[in-house]
Amino acid sequence: MARAPVLPALLCLAVLALAGGADARRKMVGVYELKRGDFSVKMTNWGATIMSVLVPDSKGNLADVVLGMDTLAEYVNDTSYFGPLNGRVAQRMARGRFVLDGKVYHTYINDGKNAIHGGKRGFSKVIWTVKEYVAGGDSPYITMYYRSFDGEQGFPGDLDVYATYQLTGPYELSIRTNATALNKATPGDEGRITGATRGGSPVQEQDVTIDDDSYYNGGAYYYVQATNDDQD
Repeated sequence: MARAPVLPALLCLAVLALAGGADARRKMVGVYELKRGDFSVKMTNWGATIMSVLVPDSKGNLADVVLGMDTLAEYVNDTSYFGPLNGRVAQRMARGRFVLDGKVYHTYINDGKNAIHGGKRGFSKVIWTVKEYVAGGDSPYITMYYRSFDGEQGFPGDLDVYATYQLTGPYELSIRTNATALNKATPGDEGRITGATRGGSPVQEQDVTIDDDSYYNGGAYYYVQATNDDQD
């Protein structure tokens, strides 16, 4: 299968991304589309964000079934967290504090007295690098990469994160994420809030099925405590 060049499918926006404090370099934010027949998914490398999922209903009418914004600029300025990959730690962290190997860490507070979704500049607020992009065919996919640096938003260690979005079957979207700590133990709990809509119907009229062996109810706030053994 021939790989398409790593270029935005619809549009590009030049933004100024800070790297290493005072140094700055230009990166490109783009919108990319994966398409298999009448099934299509659009996303942007700003926050590794899913923008739309277009599928036919029982009558064959196409509808976007996830919540999102109309323009790329709205995603850049968004505070609702619809669609991006959140991290290093998704959800709230009480008082922005966690204990790792007996050491207390304090992360950026951005939700009252707490931290949420990795801090003010979490994974949802950075530009991801597009490593591979195949727009069409039997199994179109895109792989994005982000290097989270030691001390970013208060988290220890450098962290390499990969996220792959792939249309693996008829109306089937697969999302695979992998995070590797490079030099220090660090918590990693990436998550996504896409928000579902069914042709504009209210959420109360929708059913959601999660095929999983177990789940964790963290409540409104929780602490993260980890040891080196938990990183395996």
